[in-house]
Amino acid sequence: MSQSVYVCGRQIAPESLAERITRALGRRFGAKGVVGGERPDPAALAASDLVVALIDRGWTRGPDGVGWLDDPADLTRAALIAAAQEGKAILPLLLDGAAMPEVEDLPDELRFLHFRNARVVGAGDTFDADMARVVGTLEAMRRGRGFYTQVGAFTLAAAAWVTAVLIVQLLDAFTTLGHLGVVGDLFRSVRETNVIAFAPVALVALYAGVRTLLMRRWRFAVILLACAALLAEEMSRAITVSGF
Repeated sequence: MSQSVYVCGRQIAPESLAERITRALGRRFGAKGVVGGERPDPAALAASDLVVALIDRGWTRGPDGVGWLDDPADLTRAALIAAAQEGKAILPLLLDGAAMPEVEDLPDELRFLHFRNARVVGAGDTFDADMARVVGTLEAMRRGRGFYTQVGAFTLAAAAWVTAVLIVQLLDAFTTLGHLGVVGDLFRSVRETNVIAFAPVALVALYAGVRTLLMRRWRFAVILLACAALLAEEMSRAITVSGF
């Protein structure tokens, strides 16, 4: 997945507010780092990591009162649903006084947008300041996605170690009962001589858990902190047994 911002809007006409936003994003992320436009591009959407949804006053309904988003063939609707299904970070922008659509005005697949923290962009004197906040938010979202990718790797590593710990404990139990003989003694010896390997993994899980806790990702934080606690407990027990 490339690092590009996909702009999803209905009208990206020259000199429109949407066009000004696209140009402003291009100045920060590079001309090739901002893709999309009035007609959604599935290939560009798939290659992007961030999506900006431009919401103006006529975003949900056209001049005749017909709901744009009620049409399953609507390109904007299809693009945003695809972005959500692919797990992309989506930032709604409320253009020039537009309000976030009510839940009942959105199709089921897009109702999550109502609960997202949107940014407001005005066409007047506040435009530059508004866009500075938008850029800052997008950069924070990108950093967050990178961090959670790392956390995912740390979680898998910690889960693998916890599984290994449980297996070793099971082997220890059988060894104590005399059911594994030489094989059990070998496993215990390996664990005791490599006990220090628990330390960096426990520290990584602890660090990731604290970071996710500070970012209020509660469930993720609980899993990581639990892994860190299990690893620390096993390390302490192994150190006591091995006499280090």
